[in-house]
Formats: sequence, C-alpha cells, structure tokens
Amino acid sequence: MIRTRPAAYTFCPCGSGKKYKFCCRKFPRRGPVSFSEAHRLLSALPSPPVVASFLTEAYEKDMGLVMATVVRAVPDGGFLAVEALVDRLLLGVKDVNFRMAASPADIKCILADIEMITFMEGYAGRVAKEATFAPDGTLDLSSEDWEKIYEDSSGDVGDVTMKAIPLDYEEVRGFVLGAIDFARSYGQEPHAEWKFASPAFEPDRSYSTNFEYGQEGKPLYIQGPNDDPGKILASLERALREKADPLTPFEAPKFILSLPGSAH
Repeated sequence: MIRTRPAAYTFCPCGSGKKYKFCCRKFPRRGPVSFSEAHRLLSALPSPPVVASFLTEAYEKDMGLVMATVVRAVPDGGFLAVEALVDRLLLGVKDVNFRMAASPADIKCILADIEMITFMEGYAGRVAKEATFAPDGTLDLSSEDWEKIYEDSSGDVGDVTMKAIPLDYEEVRGFVLGAIDFARSYGQEPHAEWKFASPAFEPDRSYSTNFEYGQEGKPLYIQGPNDDPGKILASLERALREKADPLTPFEAPKFILSLPGSAH
C-alpha cells in the first residue's frame, strides 16, 4: 500500500477551497470509534439510514483491490463511514475500518483520504493478464517489474490515486457481498473483523450483482503484506480439486508473489 499526502499549503483534495493543513489533514484517518461501538451503532433498529455509498474507480479498471464505503446516519448523531477493502480476484473482504464524521464536510475528508491510497496488489491484476506463469502457477515479480508496472499505469489508472465514485447503495452492497460469496466458493472467508462491519451491508438480505470476480472468472491470488500465503493457497487448491473434472488434468492455481509496500 502506498499513501500520498498533499503538501500542507496546497489546496485540500476534498474540494473545500481551504489549504490542506487547515482542512482534512486534521481529520483522523482511523477512528475515533471502536469496532464494538461501530457494531452497536450499526445494529440499532431500525437500521441507520444510508446517506452515501462509494466504490473506488478501480472497480471499472481491471484492478484487483477496491475500497467500498457506506456512510450511515447513526442514532447518536453524526455519520458512520464503514470501509471494506475488497479483493475481487479471490479473497473477498481483506480489511475493514470505521470512521465517525460529525458533518457532511467530514465525509468529504474521509473520501479524500481514501483517494490518497494506492494498493499495488491492484496493479498486479493487470499484469497477470499478459504475464507468463511458471508451471506451478507462480509469477514472482522483481522490483524492476514493479517499477515498470508503476510507470505503465501513469496516465491510465492514475499513478497514485483512485477516485471514490458515488454509486447506488444496492450496487455497492451487491459488489461486496458478491465478492464474499466468490471467495467462499474457493475456500476463503472474509477478514475476521467483517463481523463488525457486516450490518452496514445487510448480508442476510438477498442481493444481485453484475460485477465480475476473479480473472476471467477464475481465481487469482495476489500476495499481500499481511497474508498467510501457505494457508490461502492450500484452501484454494482444495476447493479447486473439489470442483475439478476428474477426467481433466488438474490446473494449479495462479498466484503472484513479491509485492512491495507496507501492511494494510
């Protein structure tokens, strides 16, 4: 993951017209709401109303990782932004985060902060379409490969940022739940903290989605900094063998190693 920030005295990316130092730089990137408190707020009856929902534009651009954000007006006042980092290629929900916003202006700060993040795993999904994998399914990318990926992406998907695109809540909800079901079909469960965020996406209600998952419908694992690749690949291979035609030679799952960047 790469995070970029504007210079202190440049205009804030939220569009307020103020300098970044005196606007969104003061807004906390995580919290100040705990996961248990967020779950309590989201579980209130009736459900807190949705006031906005977004996907980062990666969902349109063959990118592996997409940030889904749902903002709900909570009973205690203010707005709760629920962020789910979604791997559409295999793993489903990889991470979740909650942030409280006191006003619509604070919501703009949250979105501006999301747009300062680049997930290099997302770029790897593009490379995989043209890459030659080893017979065991691996593709090990060197630092030189990553420099080329980053250069080639400039002016196309944006060299460091992804815009948060407002979409209908049911569309965002369907994207997230569809990714989870795709992941489960290959033996992958969502991040442990998904249980706190799930009420924001109403998983017990039916959904529909037109989004595609995997790469051309097949799972592709791209290793992230906090992953347990041995565990992930073992469960993926078991699921693939269960689905395989016994009369057809088994095709090893594809996966990409050696990602740069820090932890999610």
